[in-house]
Amino acid sequence: MSFPVSRIALIRKRTCLKDIPDHLMLQLKRFAFDLETYSRNKINDHFAFPMSIDMSPYTFKHLTNPDEPMEEDVFDLVGVIVHKGQAEHGHYVSYIRARPTGEEEAPTWLLFDDADVSVLDAKELGEACFGGSANKDSSALFAPTMKSYNAYMLFYQRRSSLQKSPWVPEGSVDLRNVPIAQDMESEVAQDNRALLKDFGLLDESSREYVRCLISKLEGLNHDDSTHALHFKLLTVIWKYLTAVWSRTKEFPEFEESMNALRSVGEKCERCCYATLRWFITSRTEVEYWIEDPLREMLLRINQPKIRGYFRSFILDAMRQIRGNMALYGADITASEPELTGNGAIVIVTRLAQFIPSEIAYNMRAWEDYFGLLADIASLGPQECFALISDGVLTACFDAVLCDSGYGLRADSQHYKELAYALKRKMAPPYNQLIRLASILFGYVDMNATAIDDTDSSTRLDHYTYNGVPWTEYEESILLDFNKKEGGLLWLCEVFQKWNFESDGIPPGEIVQELLHAKSAVVHAVVDTFIISIKDFESRYADPFLRCAKSLAIHLGSRDLLDKFFKMMNECSREANGMSARAEDGYNGAFCHRFWSTVWQVASGHLNARLNERGYFDQQFISYCREWGPVLLVHAGDLEVGRLTHRLLSEALFKVGHRMIDDGIRGQDEQDEAITRLFWGCDRQIRICQSWRESVWQQFLSPAHMIMAECVLYISQEAEQAEPDDHIIVEAERMSSRFEGDCFTACVNERN
Repeated sequence: MSFPVSRIALIRKRTCLKDIPDHLMLQLKRFAFDLETYSRNKINDHFAFPMSIDMSPYTFKHLTNPDEPMEEDVFDLVGVIVHKGQAEHGHYVSYIRARPTGEEEAPTWLLFDDADVSVLDAKELGEACFGGSANKDSSALFAPTMKSYNAYMLFYQRRSSLQKSPWVPEGSVDLRNVPIAQDMESEVAQDNRALLKDFGLLDESSREYVRCLISKLEGLNHDDSTHALHFKLLTVIWKYLTAVWSRTKEFPEFEESMNALRSVGEKCERCCYATLRWFITSRTEVEYWIEDPLREMLLRINQPKIRGYFRSFILDAMRQIRGNMALYGADITASEPELTGNGAIVIVTRLAQFIPSEIAYNMRAWEDYFGLLADIASLGPQECFALISDGVLTACFDAVLCDSGYGLRADSQHYKELAYALKRKMAPPYNQLIRLASILFGYVDMNATAIDDTDSSTRLDHYTYNGVPWTEYEESILLDFNKKEGGLLWLCEVFQKWNFESDGIPPGEIVQELLHAKSAVVHAVVDTFIISIKDFESRYADPFLRCAKSLAIHLGSRDLLDKFFKMMNECSREANGMSARAEDGYNGAFCHRFWSTVWQVASGHLNARLNERGYFDQQFISYCREWGPVLLVHAGDLEVGRLTHRLLSEALFKVGHRMIDDGIRGQDEQDEAITRLFWGCDRQIRICQSWRESVWQQFLSPAHMIMAECVLYISQEAEQAEPDDHIIVEAERMSSRFEGDCFTACVNERN
């Protein structure tokens, strides 16, 4: 090993020592600051350093009298600090030479990496410390990759002092046998005991012991009313499962043990109760931190499988004892709040305490944490009342709006911290949080007067037959309307953050509840839909279009329905088919779904809040002449055209006469709708063919088939009409426009 010439010159120029001490520390300039980019960089160049240096040429005495002979003053390398990583982050390790050494004994080098200490072959020191290229083959085709680990600081010691040890007593035979101070010896012994304990706990024998305890638990007498021994066994088992087993790598056989505990719980309500009570009361303060197994297993554990096992176990245990009011602490047969304030249902209170102070710690745990709360809420009204009483519904408002900056209370420091975390980290999944809110909305009296926030702790005392009231704070967030942002801010955030690829549509369920609220809320919801659909890009409009059918079913105001039907007709005419660019037009599938819902209400297959079939039928046939032709030639999705053909065929031709016979629809209305639908399809086909030289026939086929049915229907009506009836002229015009092989093929396919 040798110094590069350039570095020796640098040392000669800058080093001038009058009296060199026994130890030298040399810092290698591995970090630099780029003034152009204002960023720190790490220098990973190759730099070989010697195992020994003669420092006599660098003393003041030699430099003033260079011709005077000097004795060697050799320093040996005894330590190296290595940095692994980049300029902004990394890890330090130390290579240290053990000293003193025995006579004729080769030096021993040790690698210190945090708590791990290992012996290193001195021949490997260069590879571990010099840096430079990581490619051993210099003939590689690609540019060399630089090692990110290299020496940062060097420590040298005068060779004459290497064998001296001021800590060794006189007359000691082994110079390496250094006595330890009493306080240090006690600390080392304590650490060793802790290491042995951890080693024993992580050993397979400990897991086997816990598995034996679980099997013993299964064999105990579960008819024993005291369950004292059962409680003790469960305490030991759960302490080991939560503190040790769930934190081991790959958690071997953890699932089997959880299943065994689940089978015990299925047979014994008291064991389920004991488990839930242990998690309720297991929170303890230990010096500078708080031990909370419930929090750790739901929010701190990084393994999703562990969180999933634990989530399902808690839920199963609650289901098992719900029927026992004494153990559960709630009467599940009652529809009004019947909570005793104790029992296993108190675990809901413990879970609610983690919002918002703990949920920012691990965003990946949101799905499991809020999923468990949503599963608990879906058990029944008592669980929902417990969640609402503990402030979970209010937390749903705050958590959804947290990263948007709207509606947060000024004194909510935890939510400010959560908002900061959301900006720094990847956005968590919101589906389970929104699902939880949609369930809790079903237990709120939407028309009740909001109570003061100071009364929120006694909220259940204000329960009526329709549910509990809002708090003033919740109502203020709910009614926060900003037209520029799309309308109701909280509702817009819900639609934006819900992943519609998942099963179910809780945003639609929230809308259904809000449409039964006060008039101001209903008007705000409708305006939010109209603004978000008409004034924003399709990616913001699509979620609202997907849930538009909820308004058709749950709106009870004719005026609002008229307004919404008109808007949906305009959107359907601008669907992203042949007549519009896909990125600009509205989703044709969602438009079809809305009109299909309207027809189901009109035909009596679906109940709506406005119980007037004739009204829905009138809206359907008056608008179908406009949106029908566009959706029939929908080039973005062939299935939209096929479904639209099926819908129009059933509504106008298959069930049309029955609607007329029942007095729901007039004959003149039907004839006019069919006639205009025919000419609308004709016009739409011409538009498509003018825009594209060759349009796929399959995209035009649904429109051709509807036109054929229109011609056939009007022709049959003309045969029964009076000679001077205008329908005869209309039938001739339609037949002359739509004739030949196309008409024959469509009729044959229809028949």
